[in-house]
Amino acid sequence: MLKSLLLFLLLTTNTVVPANDHYENQPIHYQDKALVLMYHEVKNNNGSIAVSTDQFDKHLSMLKANGYNVISIEQFDDFMTGKEKKIPPNAVVLTFDDGYEDFYENAYPILQKYKMPATNFIIVKSTDVYNPDIIPHMTWEQMVEMRKNGMSFYSHTYDSHKYVAVNSKGTTAPLLGGPIYLPDKQRVETQEEYYDRIKEDLSKANDLLNSKLGNTRNIISFPYGSFSDTTIQVSKELDMHLYITIKEGINKPGDPVATRINAGKRDFSAEELLAKMKEYDDPSTAPAATK
Repeated sequence: MLKSLLLFLLLTTNTVVPANDHYENQPIHYQDKALVLMYHEVKNNNGSIAVSTDQFDKHLSMLKANGYNVISIEQFDDFMTGKEKKIPPNAVVLTFDDGYEDFYENAYPILQKYKMPATNFIIVKSTDVYNPDIIPHMTWEQMVEMRKNGMSFYSHTYDSHKYVAVNSKGTTAPLLGGPIYLPDKQRVETQEEYYDRIKEDLSKANDLLNSKLGNTRNIISFPYGSFSDTTIQVSKELDMHLYITIKEGINKPGDPVATRINAGKRDFSAEELLAKMKEYDDPSTAPAATK
């Protein structure tokens, strides 16, 4: 009866049923916390930030077999900001950066196989303006299709995913992280110019995501994990209260700056990923020893 009800809900609401829905039968690795996994590409001609389809399949199979519960970024957002008090034990969030088309072609079918939701933080300009000289990115139509089946898409900025000069010597740094050098004016941006630049970029990204996909909330992954007090200020003004970085760690509610584990490394096996995740096991959740 329960299985029939779950199947009915899945087919009629387009929601993703958690991979494990009987928490009482699971080992407890940690509670009231969440690990966020980071990927970029899923393709078989592996680059340094790509996992193969077989590798990705084994990662998801490992999560299911070891009692990890994949939750949506929206549930994670509500938990981190205090809107939702409880999440499943062993909660995991699957995230991708950059919005590459192989997410639709390769990752999405595997995610559907395991009935797991995932989020892709897209470089919005790379979808909005076709450029044949860059790695193919997803289309709005592909994202609309996937949103109906548990996937979500948020901001990786509109066009701030790059390194630029920050002084007259040509030293480079991430575009979002601070004032940049203006060669035409032979000086560094003022704080006001920096503020205006990033606000225009982040606003444009959010506006397009909301109009094209019907998003009702704003979440951002900072390119290269780089941000400043000004970046946080602007993000708050744009109603963003969860900031995804590349710093490693486990997440507890109340901290808007979320950490991640880099699971998207070439040849990073499921066993290696499990060992990395188990570094964050909470000893207080272990079963009491029996005599």
